[in-house]
Amino acid sequence: MQCPALILTGEHETGSTPAMSREMARIAPNAECYIMADANHMLPMTHPDETNRVLLDFFARCTG
Repeated sequence: MQCPALILTGEHETGSTPAMSREMARIAPNAECYIMADANHMLPMTHPDETNRVLLDFFARCTG
């Protein structure tokens, strides 16, 4: 995968764990990983402001 990718997960996520996310970002050449502190599975609902900030920052870097 050559396109930019953001791998975003919660610190306490059990399905797509932080370790899995870090590994995906490590093997994808243009990926970055963000682990949201004190978050579980439903990031957009439980942490909407931080989720939006992370996404907007990523999009700006991709298009800037």
